[in-house]
Amino acid sequence: MGNHYLSKINVRFFKDDGTPDVETAKKIYNEFREFIEADYEGMSVKDGLITSKGFFYDEGVGGCLKCVLDNAANTNYKGIYIFKSENAFQADVIPFFSDIKLKNENEFGMELKNYFGDDGTFTANTKFHAKASGDLEAKYVYTDLSETSMRNISKEELNTTEIIISESVTEITKKMLSLYKNAQSLKLPQSVKIIEEKCFGGKSKISDIFYEGTKAQWIFSVKGAEEIPSRIQIHCSDGTPEPLPSNIEDLIIPEGVTEIYPQFMCLAKKLKSIKFPSSLKIIGWSAFGGCPNLKSVDFSEGLVEIQKQAFIYTNLPSLSLPSTIKTIGYEAFMPEENTSSSLTTVHFAGTKAQWQKVLNSSKKEHKCWFMYLPAKEIECSNGTVKFPDYIINNDVLECVSPSLTEIEIPEGVKKIGADSFNTRMDGEESKIKKVSIPNTVIEIGRSAFYGCKELKEITIPDSVEIIEDFAFCMCKALESIKLPEKIKKVGNDAFTSCFSLKSISIPDSLTEISADMFSACLSLEAIEIPDTISVIKPDAFASCESLKSVKIGSGVTIIYNDAFRNCTSLESISLPDGLTKIGSYTFENCTALNAITIPESVTEIGFRAFEKCNKLTINYKGTKAQWDALKKDDTLREESSGIKVSFLRK
Repeated sequence: MGNHYLSKINVRFFKDDGTPDVETAKKIYNEFREFIEADYEGMSVKDGLITSKGFFYDEGVGGCLKCVLDNAANTNYKGIYIFKSENAFQADVIPFFSDIKLKNENEFGMELKNYFGDDGTFTANTKFHAKASGDLEAKYVYTDLSETSMRNISKEELNTTEIIISESVTEITKKMLSLYKNAQSLKLPQSVKIIEEKCFGGKSKISDIFYEGTKAQWIFSVKGAEEIPSRIQIHCSDGTPEPLPSNIEDLIIPEGVTEIYPQFMCLAKKLKSIKFPSSLKIIGWSAFGGCPNLKSVDFSEGLVEIQKQAFIYTNLPSLSLPSTIKTIGYEAFMPEENTSSSLTTVHFAGTKAQWQKVLNSSKKEHKCWFMYLPAKEIECSNGTVKFPDYIINNDVLECVSPSLTEIEIPEGVKKIGADSFNTRMDGEESKIKKVSIPNTVIEIGRSAFYGCKELKEITIPDSVEIIEDFAFCMCKALESIKLPEKIKKVGNDAFTSCFSLKSISIPDSLTEISADMFSACLSLEAIEIPDTISVIKPDAFASCESLKSVKIGSGVTIIYNDAFRNCTSLESISLPDGLTKIGSYTFENCTALNAITIPESVTEIGFRAFEKCNKLTINYKGTKAQWDALKKDDTLREESSGIKVSFLRK
C-alpha cells in the first residue's frame, strides 16, 4: 500500500515546437512555491524542468481534479496545481492521477491516460488543452513516488480496513488518513516521529494502532502520541505503553530510546531531575524548556545533539556535557530572564581540541548558545577554555555576545554576518553601543545590527560595497551615518525605524533608493538624492515625520508607491525633469505640503498620489492640455480634492 508521500516529482514543460518552455516553467515554479512553500523541500527549476520532493497531498482525491479542471485557468490547489497558458495545459502534481478517463471525450476533445515516463516524469504540452468543464472519473490514485516503480491504488483499495504506512514516512497527517474512510487499524513503522493533531477525530473509525517500535520509543520519540484518544488501543512490539504521570519529579529514560521529541515535557513545573540513557542521540527543541525546578540532568556518553531551547528557562546549578556532543542549539540552556543563575561553570568530558570542533561544526545560529550563560569558561578534560566574545569563521563575523557594549572587529574580517549582533533569536537586542569596523570588511549581512537599540556610534569604512536588507533596522539610538563612496547596494529596510537618525549621506555610486530604506526615520530632517539615482522604491522615506527638505537628483525617472507617504513636515518639493511616473499614494498624508513642481515629462500619476494634501498647489511645467492627457485618477480634480494646479506653460 502506498504511503501518500511524494518524495520526488519531475514536471517538464514544452512549447508547441517541442523546445523547452523555460518561461512557463519559471512562472509555475514561482507561483506554486509561493502557494505552498511550507510543504515543499528541495524544489528547483531549470531548463523547463521543475523538480520537487517532500510533499503531502490534500484530501478529496476525485473531486479536486474536477474542481481544478473546471477552473483550469491559473488555479492553485494543495495537492494539484494546474495552469493553462496559450502554449500548454500545464500540470504539477498531476501524478496523483495516473489514469483518468473523461466521460464526455468530445466535449474536452481529449482523453487523459498514462503520460508518465519510466523515470516518473510527467510531460505537459499542447495535447492537454482543456476546452470546457465536464464529468470525469478518477479510476486510480497515484500515491507513492518514493518507490522505484509506479504504484497505483484503486478506489476499492481505499476502502481497506487496515492502513499500512511504509518505512520511509516520518509524519502522519490528518489528510493522509482521511482518504481511508473505513480503516479500523493503522500500522506504523519506527520511522514515524510526528503524528499530527486531530488525526483520529471526527468520523475516524480507527480503533487500534500497531507500532513497530518499543513502548519507550512510542512515549519519548513520537510527538503527538500523547494526544491520541484513549478509545484507541496502542500496541507496541513489547506491549501496551502507559502514559507518564503529569506530576513526575524524577524522570529516568530507559535504554533503547534514541531521540526525545520536541517539547516533550515543556513546562513540567514539578520536574526536578532527568537521567538520560547511553542510547540517546538527540534531545529535541524545547523538550524540557520552562521547567523551573529542574536541578539535575545526567547526560550519558553517546549524546550527539541538543537542539535549540532544549533546556531554556531552567536554572541548572551545573552542566556536564559528554565528549560525544556535536551540536548545541541556540538558547539551549538560557536561564529565565530577570533571574539569577548559579550556572557559572560548564564541564566538557572531551578535550579542548574536541570542544573547538563542536564550535566549528555548528551552524552559525547555534554557535552562540553559551553567550546567554553566566559561565565565562568551559572546563575540558585537559584544561579550561574561555568562552569567546565573538566567533569568526572563514573571515565572517558570525555572532557576537549580546553583553558586549563595545567591539573592535579584527582586521581580516571580510563580512559581518547575518544576525551577527542580533544573536538572541527571540528578538531581543544586544547591548552594543559602539562598533569599529576594519577596512577589510566588504559586506554587512542581512539584519546584522537589527534591533541594536543602544548602538549610537558606527563608522562604515570605504571598503564596504554591500549593505543587505534590514542591516541597521530598529537601531533606535543611531543618530548619523555616512555611506561609503563606492558602495554598490543598500538593501530594503536597511535603516528602517532608526528613530534618532538625523542625517545620512548618500553617495553617487548608488543607482536606486531601496524599498523602505529610510522609512520611519522619525528624526531625519533633510535628504539629498544624487543624480545617479534613477528610481526611488516603495516606502523609501515613508513616515519620516520630521523630513522638511528633499532634493531629488536629475537622474530619477520613477518614484514608486508610498515613497514619501506620511512625511507630515514636508512643505515643498521640486521633481526633476525626466521623471516619468509618480506612484500611488506617493505623497499621501503629507499634510504640510503646499507646493510641488511636476515636470511635463511625467506621463502617469498613480492612484491617490496626493491624498490628504489639502493645502497643495501643483506647479505643472506643461500646458493644461498636457495635464488633461496625463494618466491620473479623479482625485486630482480641483473641485473634489481642494488641490490647485498652476500651469507654467500656456
